[in-house]
Amino acid sequence: MSVQKLPCGPSWPLGFVKVTASGTPVNLMVNVDANNNNAPGVNQGNPGAPTGSEYTPNAKAIWLYGYKPGANNNGFVANTGIVYVNWNPGGNNNQNRNDAGSIVGLIPANGGSFVLPQSLADPGVRFSPYSYTIDADVSGEGAIVVLVDPRGQ
Repeated sequence: MSVQKLPCGPSWPLGFVKVTASGTPVNLMVNVDANNNNAPGVNQGNPGAPTGSEYTPNAKAIWLYGYKPGANNNGFVANTGIVYVNWNPGGNNNQNRNDAGSIVGLIPANGGSFVLPQSLADPGVRFSPYSYTIDADVSGEGAIVVLVDPRGQ
């Protein structure tokens, strides 16, 4: 699977974000910044630090699709369980599928999707992908994630 690490253009595909173990949330940025080096507040004010870049990426919207890679690299197939989109500020990954107080969306089984925000009515709203995680009912499932209008803040 290719991983696009350059946040430019009208969209930035983050690839398939896999929940390895059900009940253990995974940050949306895991494929491009597994150590959260560019998360908000990390290395800010120290541009060019060895572990971080000058800007934290953010997006106008985040698209999540409930599909996973098929067997033998044969396209994508729909998840069999629900995928939970959680608000996880600070990147602590503590909120999982059992914490209704952190769930901001659900991706239904059998090929559903979720878009954050539900409306693009406010053009000034931006979302940090570091503030969101996914969890799943079934280990090995997850979501294809795309940031829309990515840029640094």
